[in-house]
Amino acid sequence: MSRLITSLFIIYLGSSSQQAIAVDSVVVFNLINQRLSLMQDVALYKAVNHLPIEDIERERVVLASSVGNARDQGLDSASVVDFFATQILVAKAIQYRYRADILSDNFAGLHSPVDLNSVIRPQLIRLGGEIVGHMKSYLGNHGAFIQDDRELFHSHMLVAYLTGKEKELIFQSLLKITLAE
Repeated sequence: MSRLITSLFIIYLGSSSQQAIAVDSVVVFNLINQRLSLMQDVALYKAVNHLPIEDIERERVVLASSVGNARDQGLDSASVVDFFATQILVAKAIQYRYRADILSDNFAGLHSPVDLNSVIRPQLIRLGGEIVGHMKSYLGNHGAFIQDDRELFHSHMLVAYLTGKEKELIFQSLLKITLAE
């Protein structure tokens, strides 16, 4: 009887461990989704203010910030830069698609844009830092993001104008995130 109880306890611990991994990964996935969901606001602001979607200088700032965040959290800087560079590419694609839609509708029914500098960018910076912090926590607890999380990741990427291919690009870059050596 004690072997049965021990076996059941081990099975319980295993399923509990899998649930903890799923919960921890979902936190990271939701933060990525939140960050990308701001891209429509970015695109609207840029369209109304006649700004280009691509801002190479701003991209450099974001990537430099990701290096600092990675170092502060003990993550491999190159893998984090690759992840954020992928997010930037995807974010621009979302902005281009949304901007095309709003321009073809002649801005019909849109709200006034939220200020990019005082509202949206601080949110993007905060979310970027939270993503890196939760990546560190996840890797510290579970070792690495794994291929088995693909379906879960895709199901949490709910941003309009985000393609399946782009979800996969982000997921593949997430798999490469490692702790610093």
